[in-house]
Amino acid sequence: KQGTADRAEPCGEDDVEAEDARRVRVLVARATGLPQADFLGSADPYVELRLVRGNPLDASFIEPKELRKNKSKVLEANTIFKATTEVVRGSLDPRWEASFSFEVPNSGATAELFLYLRVYDHDLVTGETCLG
Repeated sequence: KQGTADRAEPCGEDDVEAEDARRVRVLVARATGLPQADFLGSADPYVELRLVRGNPLDASFIEPKELRKNKSKVLEANTIFKATTEVVRGSLDPRWEASFSFEVPNSGATAELFLYLRVYDHDLVTGETCLG
């Protein structure tokens, strides 16, 4: 199953020429044992996938407090590609089988790129909650 086009978007400023890049495909298959996120004992999980310039888990790059925000300005500014899976309603063991592909520049800067995934609980009332 492909990720939906409206939920996958290149975020880089520069267009990447085909000969100067490599296509990467990521499969987001499933999660198991997610924490309960609502009063009914379940969650409505989805995965956010990002290709980021710089290590988002390095505290010198981005403060942990900033990283926990759903809309981190630092993370957004350094994101080259961003996509999300579909929401799986009422599951702590969701299966997405969603495939995403994107271009990665073929240069020395490639070593500074990180694939960063976060699982969120979708909730229109209380807002999105990061599950991990």
